Amino acid sequence: MELPLIKLEIESMKHSILHHFGLYQAQLSDAVAAEIERVIGEYDYQGAVTKAAIEVLNGTIESFFRYGEGREIIQSAMNEALKKVFKPDKPIRPTEGG
Repeated sequence: MELPLIKLEIESMKHSILHHFGLYQAQLSDAVAAEIERVIGEYDYQGAVTKAAIEVLNGTIESFFRYGEGREIIQSAMNEALKKVFKPDKPIRPTEGG
């Protein structure tokens, strides 16, 4: 009949662990709160904002020139440049061997 004795010892250990954990829970909570405050205080907000602003700016510029009015500006400039290279009044000569 030693089984109940083992059960009582395990229950006693469980209560002891919970009791000690309860004693240190407040200290642990205070330590975590202090560490969070330190990290928040030392965080590089300006760097994070600058990085985010650059990412948004790059995305906006890329979108403008890829899908927006900037695309039309580039396309128009390219057409003008190509017209100068391939003037309609000049016949295009085939290359040798072609």
